[in-house]
Amino acid sequence: MPSADRPSDLGFPERRGASPLSATLKRLKREGCSVLVCGVVGDAVRAEMTRRLFGSTEADRWRILGRTSTASLAPSAYFPVDLQSDRRAVVVSHPDAARTRATADGIEAAPVASERQQTRATSSEIAESDALRAALTEAVLKVAGHNHLSPGVLRVGVTSVGAFLDSGVDEVIEFVRTVESPVHAANGIFHVHAPLSHDDDRIAALLPHFDVRIDLRISDPLPPEHRWYLPAVDERTTWMRL
Repeated sequence: MPSADRPSDLGFPERRGASPLSATLKRLKREGCSVLVCGVVGDAVRAEMTRRLFGSTEADRWRILGRTSTASLAPSAYFPVDLQSDRRAVVVSHPDAARTRATADGIEAAPVASERQQTRATSSEIAESDALRAALTEAVLKVAGHNHLSPGVLRVGVTSVGAFLDSGVDEVIEFVRTVESPVHAANGIFHVHAPLSHDDDRIAALLPHFDVRIDLRISDPLPPEHRWYLPAVDERTTWMRL
């Protein structure tokens, strides 16, 4: 009989009993990892998954959100904490949106681009993915450089890389590789949303660059559900209520 799965307060599911899946999940929580979240669902469901991955409100966390131009929800929807009161919640937005400026223990969230970069962006010489990648990397380096972070404390998420896929899978892979490097160096957890079905060819092309794939679904009249797949051990959890 398969082991039962249940969500943990860290955002990771817990499985009763010993298995390659449970051992791998424990290691990823300890060492840090990259998570690909997929599924053809609405922004509200993706935001709920991000809140879970950002971790319990009772835990000490640094949370950095990369908000792309396709996001329809306010930044606060993605956080399990109050943005105005939590000085460790940072939002980095796309160049053309009104940025949410946050400070984190005296560290100002990196703007998406400098004035020089914004001029280049206006002339279409720099893509949104390039600007957001640079800004997120800078924000992560500032947080990690000014603080001693225990494993799992740093959580970084991106609302959607769907628009970046218009430039090809390689664009997203380069984005992920750049941002995840300083996140992993701090033993943090990095996740991105791709609004595609788990069996889409583009998800298959992206998966080798991630440690975990989370599938989201809505099967009316049931509430949203999620399941986790770990390619390293080729195991998945059961579907769980989000």
